[in-house]
Amino acid sequence: MSAIFAQSRGAARATRAVQFANGRAVNPGESLSRILVLESGFPSPELQTEHANPDGGKYFTDFEWPRHRIVGEFDGRGKYLKDEFLQGRAPGDVVYAEKRREDHLRAEGNTVVRWGWHELHHPGLLVALLGSAGLPFRSRELTLPPRETGASS
Repeated sequence: MSAIFAQSRGAARATRAVQFANGRAVNPGESLSRILVLESGFPSPELQTEHANPDGGKYFTDFEWPRHRIVGEFDGRGKYLKDEFLQGRAPGDVVYAEKRREDHLRAEGNTVVRWGWHELHHPGLLVALLGSAGLPFRSRELTLPPRETGASS
């Protein structure tokens, strides 16, 4: 079966997609964020890293680069406005709880970077946010085809 798959059209692309897949992404925004982070040349983040909540319980970060002490959080507006995410709480209470969570993460020595759909639609903004937080990236050099030599017409 694998020999048949290896000869199929798109096998290399499918193999890369399976290798890239990670069930820890909670929503499409996190998945797209991860793609843009890697395509932009940033190091691969850890996903859903657990942190103790000093008030009890635990937190999970969307993206984390522990070596650089950087936490990345993708937030859509629905988290603060939709009933299914509010779970009976007022939007202001959700915003305040999220602020306390971020304060706790910063107290651990982390830089917290937040982005939303706007930054995903304008990837240069995400690159600027992560770069200004100190996350290193490798520049992606454009590879041009070799110049043709010979007589010009």
